[in-house]
Amino acid sequence: MIKEFKKIISNTCIGFTVFEFVLLIIAQSMLSMEKRSDAVVSFLNLKAASLLLLAIFVYNLVGLVFKIKSLSGAITRLIHYLLTMSAVFLVLVVIPGNFKMSFVIVFAFIFTLVYFIALLVSFALKKLFADKADSKKAYKPMFDTKDE
Repeated sequence: MIKEFKKIISNTCIGFTVFEFVLLIIAQSMLSMEKRSDAVVSFLNLKAASLLLLAIFVYNLVGLVFKIKSLSGAITRLIHYLLTMSAVFLVLVVIPGNFKMSFVIVFAFIFTLVYFIALLVSFALKKLFADKADSKKAYKPMFDTKDE
């Protein structure tokens, strides 16, 4: 468990560093062209950076949900959905300050739609490759009488 937690912290730090550098590069290019974007500027303060760090941590923590064997598949998927939704909600709604109800509802609908499409594709691919793995096993007769 400690090894997994160290990996989560490491991935969070790497992801945060990459995100911040991309935002700084975008902001620098906008300043050099003398354009201003409120969306980019909203990411360049300590509050936004800490929320971005939290969102990336939650996103990296989501992978542990599938390792909880005591929960049923539906509960595991629901927890995964809610944690993923909260991480993306932090980045796309809270940090830029897009709290208009129409935007939040459209965001939730589109995110849910994309999540369930990804879930169906994941399920289909898992079934497709699981069947191929089972079919490649060598045939072994159950009632082999040659050894007697």
